[in-house]
Amino acid sequence: MPTIAFAHLKGGTGKTTSCINIAGCLVAKGFKVLAVDLDPQSSLTSGLGVDPATVQFGMGDVLLKKKEMREIVLETLTPHLHLAPAGLELGEIRAFPLLPSTLRSALLMIKGEYDYIVIDTPPADTGLIKNGITAADGVYLVLDTGIFAVEALMNVKRLFSLEQNTQFKGVILTKCELTLFGTPTHYVKDLQEAIEHGSNKPVFYVPFSKEILASQLQGLPLSTSAPSSKAAHAYEIITEQILQEVPHASS
Repeated sequence: MPTIAFAHLKGGTGKTTSCINIAGCLVAKGFKVLAVDLDPQSSLTSGLGVDPATVQFGMGDVLLKKKEMREIVLETLTPHLHLAPAGLELGEIRAFPLLPSTLRSALLMIKGEYDYIVIDTPPADTGLIKNGITAADGVYLVLDTGIFAVEALMNVKRLFSLEQNTQFKGVILTKCELTLFGTPTHYVKDLQEAIEHGSNKPVFYVPFSKEILASQLQGLPLSTSAPSSKAAHAYEIITEQILQEVPHASS
């Protein structure tokens, strides 16, 4: 049951967007997927069409061992894509110490029920992000094209010692500008090259897309709402890489 986490310590880089859309691509390829929301902001939950205020039991209850995973899982608008939501309770968990292996142990209880699990982690150095990374077979760092993207990558690498971490599979660079011909601008290409040099991992780019916001307002991944968009195509390419780096047993 391969597990993929999307991480960064800064908000707004596109972690949730990447998590939703790669989950959608996996479903489109015939896999059954569970999306786990570890962010107290509950963006993954709302992005998959569930109002966090209506969540009766969520990931906070699982991590505090009040509920098992299968007791909180919800269906989404996308068939075969299920959600372990974050409700209001997850924001209170910071007051409780968490072992880094808590989520991994909880996921073992549903072993074999899903083909892939994707995890959206919070933008902060807390027990929640450490649980997400510890539970993952593959970790993808998600950066935007801001001027401090390379510096941000180095800070995250130092925090999690990713140089020695075989879980670290690559970097997703979001909100990229394209030329009139649909190729990355020189700035994006230079940034990709700098990040690849600093990480020794592949860097994938996702173009800025107005379809992304529209899809999240619908509670759907791009593979359903705008499959022909450039961003949807970019996430298909990243998903192909994930299938190679973190393969399912049937792949």
